Amino acid sequence: MRHIDTLIVHCLDSYADMNPDVATVREWHTARGFDDIGYHYLIKRNGQVEKGREDHVTGAHAKGYNSDSLGIALSGGKAKDNGPEFNFTRRQMKSLEALCERLTTEYPITKVIGHNEVSSKTCPNFDVKSWWYA
Repeated sequence: MRHIDTLIVHCLDSYADMNPDVATVREWHTARGFDDIGYHYLIKRNGQVEKGREDHVTGAHAKGYNSDSLGIALSGGKAKDNGPEFNFTRRQMKSLEALCERLTTEYPITKVIGHNEVSSKTCPNFDVKSWWYA
């Protein structure tokens, strides 16, 4: 079993009226040359959590940080003008909190961070540290 100590939160950079599922994101990622969906979990607009990669499989979601992390993606994050936007639903945020709570009891998690903390992207378009450690 691989050592997992970090949760990295992402957004799909999709519009608020889109609600892609794991199968759709898997298609997007394999079209880009990935061998599978890059994330371990996807949270849809209604708060439903879908399983992507198995936890024991290294993700492809944060270059240089995949080996010891799990990737969690929220559907949404893109404004109508194509800029970043916090357009996640209350159900998504509740599901994100519950998933992070569960995973921090299953693994020796020491960090819950946003993708923007390990890349030059704005993803997930909110301050995960302020949200989680509040």
